[in-house]
Amino acid sequence: MYRRPVAFPLWEQLTLPSAAARAKADYILCPYNTGPFYRSKEQKVLLVVHDLIYLESYRRLALSRSLYQSLGRVYRRVVMPPVLREAFRIVTVSHFTKHQIIRRFRLSEEQISVIPNSLSNDLLMHPPSLLDRNAAIYLAVTGDAPSKNLAALLEAFRIAVDELPRGSCLWVVGVPKERQRPWIERVAALGIATNVVFLGTLTDRELMGLYDRAGSLVFPSLMEGFGIPLIEAMARRLPIAASNATAIPEVVGDAAVLFDPQDAMSIAAAIVKVGNDRVLREQLARCSDVRVHTFSHEATGPLVKNFWAQLGVPC
Repeated sequence: MYRRPVAFPLWEQLTLPSAAARAKADYILCPYNTGPFYRSKEQKVLLVVHDLIYLESYRRLALSRSLYQSLGRVYRRVVMPPVLREAFRIVTVSHFTKHQIIRRFRLSEEQISVIPNSLSNDLLMHPPSLLDRNAAIYLAVTGDAPSKNLAALLEAFRIAVDELPRGSCLWVVGVPKERQRPWIERVAALGIATNVVFLGTLTDRELMGLYDRAGSLVFPSLMEGFGIPLIEAMARRLPIAASNATAIPEVVGDAAVLFDPQDAMSIAAAIVKVGNDRVLREQLARCSDVRVHTFSHEATGPLVKNFWAQLGVPC
């Protein structure tokens, strides 16, 4: 998993604007949900906004146990409001986030383009059938940031496990090994230590292998600007149980069973439903076949070309 260096804020706020000025660049493209606020007025910022989670109050959404994540959130809380207000054009990945930006910063709708995240065509090739999957494996591609809602998922799985086939297991991807200990202790306290496996951070190839082996994806986030694991799972025809919050329903459409992420009983019920109902699983797989093409290169490519054409930039 790629991480930008600690010195990234200095590079973004000092080195990048200086380099753009020397190059006499017309635009500065900022794809990382942040951007420089010290720059000349001639430099037009094209800002990509993936979400506004970092602007949530600390009472509603606590800081992460990861110092790296928490510092990044504090940095964006300071940097992004002025950058958003002064950006020449904004690209965001969902209509949900577009409306959030308009409402919070009172920007014009015409200033913001929605271009969803897209999938490699390789992901759409030869997805496995439901018969080739292990229905007892529930995959969660998540993390331990508070917005990912992992604690509620573990509580929900404790509730659900008695109604699932014997040997059912939750595979959790995305919590680094150095931060797994408190979660391992939590599942032991819940009595489901033999039912939960923490797989850390994986390569893309390893993750795709899990999408093809698992029986379903559980996506419990409280807040998402998009949710890339959702479209990856749809590309592999993996039945999904997902949160009904923020941008998630917009992404999954009818290809998921939705639940209330604030309610462990609601999550548990969705886990049981998507795992045990064979007819429903087949229906979700068919819906994924249709829905996922919204996020193919063929669907998103014209949106990208149109964005640059509006700026007079050949693409």
